[in-house]
Amino acid sequence: MTSRTHRRNVAVFIDLENMFGGYNNNVSGVPLSRMLREIRKFVEDLEIGSSAATTRAYANWMVAGMSTYRREMLENAVEPVQIFSYEGKRKNLDEGRRKNAADVQIVVDALSVAVEAPWVDVFVIVSGDGDFIPLVRRLQYLGKYVIGATLTGAGAGGVSAALRSNADHYFEVEASLSTIVTKKYPSSIKTPIDSSKESTSPRLPSDRIPELDEYVMSVKEIVSHNPQMMRGDEVSGALLGNILRTEWPRVNFSTYGFKSLGDFIDNECGLKIYRPTSVKNASSSKSAPADTGKSSVPAPVAVTDLSELRLSLQAVEPAVIYPDLTSLISVLEELTVRFSPLEPDDLLDALGDDLPDVPAEQIRLALGLLFAVGAFRADESALMLTSDVAGVEDGISLVLDDARRRAETIELIPTDEQIREAVFGPNEFLDAADDQDPTVGESS
Repeated sequence: MTSRTHRRNVAVFIDLENMFGGYNNNVSGVPLSRMLREIRKFVEDLEIGSSAATTRAYANWMVAGMSTYRREMLENAVEPVQIFSYEGKRKNLDEGRRKNAADVQIVVDALSVAVEAPWVDVFVIVSGDGDFIPLVRRLQYLGKYVIGATLTGAGAGGVSAALRSNADHYFEVEASLSTIVTKKYPSSIKTPIDSSKESTSPRLPSDRIPELDEYVMSVKEIVSHNPQMMRGDEVSGALLGNILRTEWPRVNFSTYGFKSLGDFIDNECGLKIYRPTSVKNASSSKSAPADTGKSSVPAPVAVTDLSELRLSLQAVEPAVIYPDLTSLISVLEELTVRFSPLEPDDLLDALGDDLPDVPAEQIRLALGLLFAVGAFRADESALMLTSDVAGVEDGISLVLDDARRRAETIELIPTDEQIREAVFGPNEFLDAADDQDPTVGESS
């Protein structure tokens, strides 16, 4: 039998319904492409697999809001498996039977691959459902290496602690942030990773509210176990905030009366928050004002790391992921010619049909961003753009205004040009907008 350290072929089975916690919830918030990229990276980092033998996603693809996922299947070479509901007239009974049908189909398909394709050595089960524990054990009995994966986030399905402990490895993908926070839960089974490189076992996400002292201690433990978040002797607020939200989803710095994460870290934890700015040396500046003993309002300074700024902006609540500008423009162009409100899932389907050249992942990111920055007004349960967003330029301005607010929230003072480049990168569209409006791009 192939040894664990030389496994190469990987089979991935995605319980998509579990990712968004059921069809009665928002079905549009699963970062499917990003999850698949993270799965590939995870198995490659463990040095146990690389080639995808098969990747299948199980869902009722006829449900509203699923059209962009169907496109995303093609974009990522994923086989969509249709799960129908059987019998039953009551909705909750129908939902339960479809869920059981999905679970059973995944079990059947996974075991079929294990027996019929013995060269497939690594199985990834993307679900938090404890019903898959017997499947995990059977695959391990057959000599397979089993990885579990799921999403964090309020809308995602629950995660079974027993499933975590039974899988050879288990990791979580943050649903709403660009920085993917993975937490490894190694089982007692020996893995090809040197155990000396593993951090101490992290605590599981808690649904309680900790005391201030416990929350502070948690921060210090996270920092000590994650040296990659240090910028010299300062802590990256974006990376720390991501892990804190995963471990303590019900609280944040404001729970304890602090105005920002930086305020909390600087004044309560005995640490220093990293602010990606480059302060001019007063002694070498001819224009530096004389020291009058009075504090002055800080002037905008150059940001040294735009990628760090982007992460920091995205992490401010409500967390967002910035899509590429071309996709956002296409979505805004389509939205601004729509005059009738649509249900969120129907709107997602309509955009997926009308924008075949825009990647499905980018359509969902653009909609999520526009919703977060207040571009939509609700007409009962349906959505349409507010009257303030009459064109593409209005939507872009709204996104940039929101980014400025986010920068102020985390006590950063980048210029407007730095914010635009961090959010969208260098782009001729924005340069053209500057030529039309001389106020755009001036320092805030």
